[in-house]
Amino acid sequence: MVRVFSELKAGNETTAPPEGAAVLKARPERGRTPSGGYAQSWPTYNSAQVVEKDQFQVLLSALCRGVEEPGKQSTGRPRLPWRDMIFAAVFKSYVTCSARRFMCDLKAAHEKGLVEHLPHYNSVLNAMASDSLTPLLQQIITETSLPLRCVETYFAVDSTGLSTCHRHAWYNRHKARFQKMRGWLKLHIMVGVDTHIITSAEVTGGRANDNPYFKGLVKHTAEHFEISEVSVDAAYLAAQNQLVVLMSGGVPYIAYRSNSTGDGWRAHSKFWNLMLDLYRNRRPEFMNHYYRRNNVETTFHMVKAKFGERLRSRCFRAQVNEVLCRVICHNVCVVIQTMHRLGVAPTFWAEAVLDADDRKATSPLRVEGGRERLAPALAAKSAMSLPTTGLRQPETGTVVSPNKLQMSLCFQPTPAATEILAHGEYQQSAPTRETSSSDRLPQAIKGQLRMF
Repeated sequence: MVRVFSELKAGNETTAPPEGAAVLKARPERGRTPSGGYAQSWPTYNSAQVVEKDQFQVLLSALCRGVEEPGKQSTGRPRLPWRDMIFAAVFKSYVTCSARRFMCDLKAAHEKGLVEHLPHYNSVLNAMASDSLTPLLQQIITETSLPLRCVETYFAVDSTGLSTCHRHAWYNRHKARFQKMRGWLKLHIMVGVDTHIITSAEVTGGRANDNPYFKGLVKHTAEHFEISEVSVDAAYLAAQNQLVVLMSGGVPYIAYRSNSTGDGWRAHSKFWNLMLDLYRNRRPEFMNHYYRRNNVETTFHMVKAKFGERLRSRCFRAQVNEVLCRVICHNVCVVIQTMHRLGVAPTFWAEAVLDADDRKATSPLRVEGGRERLAPALAAKSAMSLPTTGLRQPETGTVVSPNKLQMSLCFQPTPAATEILAHGEYQQSAPTRETSSSDRLPQAIKGQLRMF
């Protein structure tokens, strides 16, 4: 894994990066409008929108070609390929019309050779209600975000609701009578704040709590992206969530509540009190990082405004798959917009999808997003081993000490980094490599949670 050094200032002092470390420089800010928003690049936006539907079908067909089909069928009626069913389900969510009216668009895609078989609209609806479709859609969501992993390093997490067609009775004690309210599902996502790409998504019932899904979203994103910062609201405030972000190599900027304190069991966590002091006494410095969380609200608006905020499906599993299909539609649209704005050449399953003539973009930046490139990085990550009590720079042998205001990160997500950032134990001890990081991980996490 590449070692990353974030150059952060504390007052008038700046910590120099160690030799051989990649420096993450600040991104140039886009121009602001008089109302405080970001200015839109209308030439690139217009060029992407006029060809979006055609390029959407090409990119979606390339994504579906990478889906692995189940084993050979021995008995029963021959099944339709999953790649064709996924194409039809996602394309139906993009068109935002009923399955019967959608058949004209699907027939046109079949004539272009984007799908091998032309399924009946009832077959598309039956596929939407299949439990086997959910993990395939989750896999495609991850694949659609990989072309932008060299762009995104700052992330935000939040959830939103999507209403369903069902209504539930509830008792209004103020009016002393029963009323009906529309049911809803909740979508939990982790978003890259620069391009609004969704890197991880989970769909739950409408009354599910947000906090338990934070860890899974962060861990899934950390497998494919380098995380510098994660900005979330106070609903995710927990020492365990701070721990997960620190172990992933990032800094958590979680808003504190009005009654949050550093007493009791929280006194053992130096990082908790450091961020609490930053939030209360140096609020402008905290907000300079926390304001990126607004981009996740922008992402929710993009999804609902373009693909609707109500679900058409009736059964629960079909509703979950419909939400995931809308996430895929959003990611593909973001990739198309990035192709025209940044010149990114999308590559899915290690295969080029569109050439320079089809993209009509200048200065292409090819990003290999296939599983073949992920294998060496994940293997290297699992084989890493670091000191148990100190973080040392390999070149100089000195211990990296962060400032009190901002931290200079030069570490990899291991239990050693967790201990240092959470407890401030900067002991200059010799490295011990008898035990691998994977063997120390369970006990280290349990010890941290007992301290918190």
